[in-house]
Amino acid sequence: MAKAFADLAANDETTSLSHAEWLALLLDHEATYRNDRRLALRLRYAKLRHRATPEDIDHRAPSSWP
Repeated sequence: MAKAFADLAANDETTSLSHAEWLALLLDHEATYRNDRRLALRLRYAKLRHRATPEDIDHRAPSSWP
């Protein structure tokens, strides 16, 4: 949260925000950071065989669905 605080304090665009808006933005950064860390931990423990991304999907392949 300290890093998000420093980032927001250094950003010129956040000076026009009210206290409540600034705090909400700070809390949103923290919630996003925690969710990202949680997801990364789950992915690491899942021990998936391949590191696939949505961009790796070949949409040109014929579909076997009717």
